[in-house]
Amino acid sequence: MKRMILLALLAFSVRAETWKLSTIDSIGDVGRYASIARKFGRTHIAYYDLTNHDLKYATSIDDKTWTIQVVDSAGDVGDSASITVDAKGNPHISYNDATNHHLKYATKILGNWSTFVVDFNSGGDSSSIAVDAAYVVHISYFSAANTALKYAKGKPGNWVLTFIDNNGSVGWGSSIALDHNGFVHISYVDAVADTLKYATNASGMWVLTVVDANGTVGGATSITVDSLGNPHVAYSTIVGIRYAHFTSNGWVTEAVDITITTEWPVSIRLNAADLPNISYNDNIQFALALARKTTSGGWTKTLVDTTGGAIYSALWEESGAIRIAYFKPTTDLGYAINQ
Repeated sequence: MKRMILLALLAFSVRAETWKLSTIDSIGDVGRYASIARKFGRTHIAYYDLTNHDLKYATSIDDKTWTIQVVDSAGDVGDSASITVDAKGNPHISYNDATNHHLKYATKILGNWSTFVVDFNSGGDSSSIAVDAAYVVHISYFSAANTALKYAKGKPGNWVLTFIDNNGSVGWGSSIALDHNGFVHISYVDAVADTLKYATNASGMWVLTVVDANGTVGGATSITVDSLGNPHVAYSTIVGIRYAHFTSNGWVTEAVDITITTEWPVSIRLNAADLPNISYNDNIQFALALARKTTSGGWTKTLVDTTGGAIYSALWEESGAIRIAYFKPTTDLGYAINQ
């Protein structure tokens, strides 16, 4: 066992790199559940203001000067925030209303924010959002009322709600992605069996798969799809960060970082070569960490911010530039960019 761990650590090289670190918002306890997206050179970030119990939004065209807005302040709203941007550059956010136990949705059109209830009295924990080419909204989430994975599709006033998996306590850490054909891919956790599960409608009907059944999976997943439409998932376990991807031979899972024990959120994006980048909290070295898979099949690890860790982080990769929005130990919304 000691020899196996040593070999794994030797294969997991550390990459030196210079990062520009900054603070976007420092008013109160802000930055939890940070989520990031980009379109037309503009960065968009959604996050939770714990002090005021609000959903907030920050945007910048140059990654230096930020415009910050309160999107929703009606009750305790904004945890489990997830953001995406449509083909016109309009942001869309899904989030939880903890006061009323609703799944909510916000969008900004022509400079004005509008908020809507998607699912009443169901709960909107672990929400994740995507928008397709026809501007139809797709949201996966954990329904606390039913301890189930649910899926919402549609537009304000016309939502179709579906139970995807209600076998046990399932749906924690849900993450959604759409492939180039508009099919849905969702990763999530079965909290009873501690397994990683995956759901897709790519065949025309919903198919559920247990991807990692080792019984150590924690509460966080993050999914994306590659240029061929194949899913890639980063997820936390009690024995470190792991990665799963679908191939012609089925699902392949592997360890990314076995030196940590965190179950905090992770975030995954692919580069132009369809190689994964994963941000996560290193709870041993108290750092925001970034793992990148190399063309040789190994992983490099970068400690991006070593000032105390980042229990929430969200990553965006674009043309080699990596941007990470994260919750700093100073209870601020932090931002890191390697360019």
